[in-house]
Amino acid sequence: MVTLEQIRAIALALPAVTESLHFRLPTFKVGDRGFITVQKDAAIMALPELLAESLSNSEPEKFELVRRNRKYFVGLKADLKNTGIADLKPLIQEAYNFRKTGKK
Repeated sequence: MVTLEQIRAIALALPAVTESLHFRLPTFKVGDRGFITVQKDAAIMALPELLAESLSNSEPEKFELVRRNRKYFVGLKADLKNTGIADLKPLIQEAYNFRKTGKK
């Protein structure tokens, strides 16, 4: 199981990242843009929609698309119980790069 401490270590090692709370959940931001929010057993990452769809289709036991009102794409939810840190590290870095470029 991936822990908050493991995610925190990866996220805070990236340039200009800060940690704050979003709806009382640990959230890592670059500038004012959150790129990963950690829940009890899951993490939601801001990723390009096509990448998120690909991962959720190929590994549904690990990843799930998150949509608001079943329409608006929010990000990719990773099940921390079924996902290893080796799976998440490149996705955390991708989410950071995606938000850093200013894309929503």
